[in-house]
Amino acid sequence: MKANLQSESLVGVRIDNYSPKGIAFLVCSFVVGIIGSIIGGSHHIAPDIFWTAHSSAFMECHSYDCVPTFHGALTNMKKMHQSLIFEFEMQKPCQDRLCDGHACSEEEQTIDGVHFWHSIEAVQNQTGPTNHTQFFCGEKTKSTSLEFDMEYSITAWGTNNDGSRNMLATDSKRTRTVTCPSGQFDCDAVIIFVENYLYYDTYHTDVSFTHPYYGYIEDASKNTGISVEYCLDESECFEYLQRIAFTADTLIGKIIGVFKMKYVDKQFTMYEFGWKYGMLAISMVVFGTYMWALSKTAPKYRSYEQYWLAVLLFLLLFFNDPLFVLEIFTPGPFWSGLYVVTMTLYLAALLLFWLCVLDIVRSKAYWQEEARKLGWQFYLPKLVLVALIWTLTISVYFWVRAQNYNDPTYSSPSDFSNYRIVKAAALVFMLVYTLWAIVLAAIACYVCVSAGETPKRPFLFLFCVSFCTLLVTAIGAAIGGFTPRPVYTIEFTLFFSILNMYLWLMAFAYTPAASAASSNSAGDDASSDGGSATLQMQPVVAKIEARPVAPARPSFDTEDPRSSSRNEDELNL
Repeated sequence: MKANLQSESLVGVRIDNYSPKGIAFLVCSFVVGIIGSIIGGSHHIAPDIFWTAHSSAFMECHSYDCVPTFHGALTNMKKMHQSLIFEFEMQKPCQDRLCDGHACSEEEQTIDGVHFWHSIEAVQNQTGPTNHTQFFCGEKTKSTSLEFDMEYSITAWGTNNDGSRNMLATDSKRTRTVTCPSGQFDCDAVIIFVENYLYYDTYHTDVSFTHPYYGYIEDASKNTGISVEYCLDESECFEYLQRIAFTADTLIGKIIGVFKMKYVDKQFTMYEFGWKYGMLAISMVVFGTYMWALSKTAPKYRSYEQYWLAVLLFLLLFFNDPLFVLEIFTPGPFWSGLYVVTMTLYLAALLLFWLCVLDIVRSKAYWQEEARKLGWQFYLPKLVLVALIWTLTISVYFWVRAQNYNDPTYSSPSDFSNYRIVKAAALVFMLVYTLWAIVLAAIACYVCVSAGETPKRPFLFLFCVSFCTLLVTAIGAAIGGFTPRPVYTIEFTLFFSILNMYLWLMAFAYTPAASAASSNSAGDDASSDGGSATLQMQPVVAKIEARPVAPARPSFDTEDPRSSSRNEDELNL
């Protein structure tokens, strides 16, 4: 493939004719659009994505074989709620202990080679746990970080108003790692159940804990005087407490926390309808206008970037999710999966576009306005990197969704053994891409300066906008801003809007100017008439200007008008 970069052979575009005031207006319009999307996605204006139903839980066990169970039901579910997430947020076990109304004094002791801390008051009074069975959540509890495994089984089913019932999970046993960071009294929420497609009016869940693991360990410390917070970092001491806890019959284990049933707010679904279909309508107008203007230009006058923009504008229509109404009212893996494929395909094409044009700009052949053939050596490395990012993203999505569709209790971070490896690989590929793009941009700037060229302001504007959008896209991909179900409304509006407005701006800038299109038509007519070719080609030479490329090729100062007569004479010869 040959990159058509010779300025004298390309059609003039709108951005060529813009004055500094016009460029400033475009900058302000783009910035205002971003600010507007941020304001439109703020919690003061836009609805929150999830609505949460809370249910507090206090469960006790008086023996090791006890299985505390929580039952919950969520009614009046509609398809507009889109999805359901069932979480458990456990309260951090209190570790501030009282001995006879004051803080316990502790010292280190060794028993059978096991090192642990014990309460001095308990030994002196020889009254066992009665002196320090009172625990409260104070500064020690808040400053302590804990991590332990919690075992439970879940049974879930859905019912409709007509009485039909369908089992979603039956006694599904899971183990989740509970993390309780320092600086707070609550542990991080653990996902217990996820339903991505809502088919039923009411959802029921029974969660049975195998045993309140940490509760038994805590009560074992009451009987022995060993402080759990000092024992967590010593495996021998912790195992010693476990043996005591599992063999005792009178210990009391507790689980205190909050069960949360989160589902998409119907108001956000309506907000999503308006935002997506509003963007889709504008994108259709932009695409139609751009293609109509481009069709009036002969193919030999079209640039490399204009062909790319035609493809990207077409993919943008699918990025805006035209089948969103089917995803809502006919829920299922097909429609949502189709949208994920088209959305990620647009992002991959955008990433490939930026690498291609940056690679062209950093070439000296570009600055010297020479033709450059783009073979497989040019495209292959870029295609491999972008394909790896796209394939990895799609594969993980479909794997997790397929597992979750068959078993709603499946959780990718906990049940997908290679989840961390795959996530790390995706981040590495995205980092490699970002560094590659930065290096290409730096080389382009160096070549421009070393060649003594001074790009016009329109080119600098488009180059900066493209590069900033590239960085925003990389950040959004790294933090999950383009997931099918975002967590925050502002994420959805910001990243969604930026990728739309960027391409609208590029299409506006690279739409052939009306005068240039008519000049091309005149030039084509002149070529078809051999006898009068010389006379009809003269106005074409005078009107065609060098045009900028974003981020590929800038337009430089136009030729001195006084030299036009010399050029015409050369043409006549």
